[in-house]
Amino acid sequence: MTMLTVMSAKTTRFLESQKIELTGHPPNSPALAPNDFYLFPNVKNKLRGQRFSSRKEAIDAFKMHVLQIPQSEWKNCHKNWFQLMQKCIDHHREHFETK
Repeated sequence: MTMLTVMSAKTTRFLESQKIELTGHPPNSPALAPNDFYLFPNVKNKLRGQRFSSRKEAIDAFKMHVLQIPQSEWKNCHKNWFQLMQKCIDHHREHFETK
């Protein structure tokens, strides 16, 4: 059993003990993953057109841009995330378009 499995099990037990309903992630809904709807497009736009001489250079540039994202943008990202999750719940966890 890996540490991730142990932590996942502990987290699941805690959420269940708090009477928090667990739901699965609907397939083909990247709009529900903050990395997919916010982080990757944001950084991708900033890195567009740049060339890197090594994998390390590209990773360092990615990290730099992530660290430069202001806290206010992260808060807005999470606010949007919760709105998208509610939209998913309202659509009975079916795939939906965000635009």
